[in-house]
Amino acid sequence: MRKMFKEGVSGYVFFALALSSITALAVITIFIIMNGAALIADVGLFHFIFGMEWLPDQGKFGIFPMIVGTLAVTLGAALIEMERWRSMPMRKPRTSARSARSSMGGSANQFAVSSMA
Repeated sequence: MRKMFKEGVSGYVFFALALSSITALAVITIFIIMNGAALIADVGLFHFIFGMEWLPDQGKFGIFPMIVGTLAVTLGAALIEMERWRSMPMRKPRTSARSARSSMGGSANQFAVSSMA
């Protein structure tokens, strides 16, 4: 009974934490969109995304180098992790005595008795 209560409470706690995280992300997204919409309208969406310079003092707001840099770092990290993963030794799955016996079609005692007859 006590275990079920703890599991129920922990489920609600995790749900509340997940909901608060999603709410925080939604608020941040709305804030960025509301404050950035005027800038993107002034500069133009194409020049904002594909512009090559970020010079706010001069009114140049191109984020293309930032997008390319983010993709390059992400790709580099993925390649490093893939190489590290490839070099890890592979472990054979453990088999218990019980699963080994069941693959022989019965228990080890049955096999020993039948071979003695």
